[in-house]
Amino acid sequence: DLRAYAAGALTVDLTTADPTTLEAHLQATGLPFPSRVFDFGMMRYRLTGGGLHRVARQPSALFAYEGADESPDQGSRRLRLLCQMYEGTISGLPAPTERRTNDGVAFLVYREGDVTVVFWQEGRVVCVLAANGDAEAAIKLAFAKAVRI
Repeated sequence: DLRAYAAGALTVDLTTADPTTLEAHLQATGLPFPSRVFDFGMMRYRLTGGGLHRVARQPSALFAYEGADESPDQGSRRLRLLCQMYEGTISGLPAPTERRTNDGVAFLVYREGDVTVVFWQEGRVVCVLAANGDAEAAIKLAFAKAVRI
């Protein structure tokens, strides 16, 4: 989904920089669980929008963010970040690149090229964060977003 979003093949239902507006939009779609949209402005990502999406034919909440990598070794390039929430369990996922635990929450980390995808469980909901760029930065964003339930 991250690559499709970056290529323009995946679009969002609602363009907004306001997390509260996006949360209200998602609840109005009949999403069967509450969503949490974060403001990652302090981490140099701005919310660009989101909406109802599908993961394995199940409804999911999708949030899109963009940032800029200004690191000297990378030059200036656009960073993309997608977050998703869907009902399910992480137990059926394939073996991850690595496993991490932070504040009592287990994280499954996958890496492919410059994309890092992090999964974790919050009650009956699976949370996913996918980002291009620095893998450690993506994992730290997942740690910041996670809530132990």
